[in-house]
Amino acid sequence: MRVRAYLGLGSRYSYLASTQLDRIAKSCGADFEWIPINSVELIRRARPDGSPFENPILAGQYRPAFRTEDAVRWAAHYGVAFQEPRISSLPPGALALACWCQSDPELRRELIVAIYNAVFADGIELDMSVLETIAGCFGVGGAEFAEALHGGPACLLHEQAIGDALGDGAFGVPSFFVDGALFWGNDRLTLLEDYLRRASNEL
Repeated sequence: MRVRAYLGLGSRYSYLASTQLDRIAKSCGADFEWIPINSVELIRRARPDGSPFENPILAGQYRPAFRTEDAVRWAAHYGVAFQEPRISSLPPGALALACWCQSDPELRRELIVAIYNAVFADGIELDMSVLETIAGCFGVGGAEFAEALHGGPACLLHEQAIGDALGDGAFGVPSFFVDGALFWGNDRLTLLEDYLRRASNEL
C-alpha cells in the first residue's frame, strides 16, 4: 500500500513521526512517499480563520513550553534524539524547496532525513549556508537552490505538493493519506499502523 506522507521540515512532530516510517513500512508492507512541504503555507490555506500559531496568545497545546515537553516525551518513547529547532533567517519554504531541487525520490528522502537529523537530533542552527551545505551533499547545486527560492521547477513541484495535500484534506503536518483516509499527527501513527496492518492481512 502506498501512503502519501506530508512532512514539514521545521515541524517537531513531523520529525518524530519520520523516525518511525521505515519501521512501519517494513512491518506492514507499506510504501511511504515522503513529501516535503512548507507547513506554514499549508495551514494558512487550509484555515481561512487563521493559523493558531499566529495567535499572539498561544494557549493549550500551542504553548511552546507544552510542545517542547510533549516532544521530549515522544522522543524518549521512540528512543530517538530531540532538540528544539534553531532555524534562523531562512526564507519561507526554503527547507522544502531545497528538497524539491532533488528530483530523485530516494535522494530527496535522504535529504529530508539529513535536515531532520541536523535540526532535531544534532541541534545545529540552520541558516542558508548550513542548508546549502547539507543540500549539496545530496546533489543540489547552489545555483539551482537560489533559483528555487524565486521560482523555477522546484517551486512548481512544491506548489503542486501543497495543492495535493489540500486535495487530500490535510490541514497540518504530519499528515498521512492512504486509500482515501487521512491520518493527521504523530500521535495518529498508531492508528495508521493498525489500518495498514489490517489492510495488509485482507490482501
